[in-house]
Amino acid sequence: MSEKNVLVVSRTPWYETPRLRHQIARMMRDNGYNVHYLETIFGRKPKSVVSDPGIYVYRVSEAFHHQLKPFVFQDRLAAVILKVQLKKMFAEIKFDIIFNFNYDFDFLGSVFHAPVISVINDDFIASASPWMRHSVKKKLAATCKRSGAVLSVSYSLEKQLKQLSDKSDLFLPWSADSYSKPPEGLNRQVVLYFGFISRIDTKILDVLCERNIKVRFIGPVLGDGVKIKHKYERFDNVEFLAARPLSEVDFDDVCCSVALYDLNDATTLPITASNRLFQLLSKGIPLVYPNMPNLIEAPDTVIRKCSLPESFPDAIDYFKTNFDLVQEDIRSFLLRHTEGQRFSFINSLITRLTSKN
Repeated sequence: MSEKNVLVVSRTPWYETPRLRHQIARMMRDNGYNVHYLETIFGRKPKSVVSDPGIYVYRVSEAFHHQLKPFVFQDRLAAVILKVQLKKMFAEIKFDIIFNFNYDFDFLGSVFHAPVISVINDDFIASASPWMRHSVKKKLAATCKRSGAVLSVSYSLEKQLKQLSDKSDLFLPWSADSYSKPPEGLNRQVVLYFGFISRIDTKILDVLCERNIKVRFIGPVLGDGVKIKHKYERFDNVEFLAARPLSEVDFDDVCCSVALYDLNDATTLPITASNRLFQLLSKGIPLVYPNMPNLIEAPDTVIRKCSLPESFPDAIDYFKTNFDLVQEDIRSFLLRHTEGQRFSFINSLITRLTSKN
């Protein structure tokens, strides 16, 4: 049997915190593909060191930042330079399928003569500078048109992409681990925040401090997170622990995990479900979120939504009281979001696309 090869193209270096592109790469590897992960980098970033068998990481440099190409000649020049690099780099490899995470890479199919599945994981139009939005929308539309399939990662992005392409489908992350029922009957008084400590809504944190609710932060401190840590580490009810894998976190005193998204930040509004959401639920940890407009639909015994910062303590108290009782609902919810289900969808998509070639 000949080897099957998949190319994953992303501006995210492999060494960064695992996201959907890492999940897809590992899923394809675990289902018999050799995975070639291409980092397209503007500027200087540390080199990725890979210890995942069956995953090979490559890097090319981009001539221009993707949000700084307002003129057609810049875009064409950047594409020509990349095509030359890619043809040389992968001259000996025939790809069966390409996963493209770069919204402006509309040329990949013509380079490799393989079907392209483009994954649109952000609202690139809204996040662009006003003078770049027309160019970004035009490139996104071209990429969608020249892709065999287009996957969006939120309800709002799916709606946006439906206006650009009739090939769009919703495709969410999933729980990499099966549900593991936590020990029963424990005294759970701690609220966990797990993830990047940056751009959080401190109004929610202020309410939790006023109520003396114990909050444990675990994750890297970035940007304005330095000031946030400096301010709140003085409170007796707040602690900051160094970043670590979820497998190394002690959950025995945790009643729930809280998301502190600032809804005044437009980049948070399209979010439907993050990798972190499914990872925490797989450990049996229920979630408390702001009332985000595109958040994944789930029972309030799994994810409780709060319209106001003042609503968070009641939601937290609910899970303190009912932690053991909500476990069956969490387990049932995760049954709809497994790697097996996601691969079945992707495999049927690949079968359809490759049968056309």
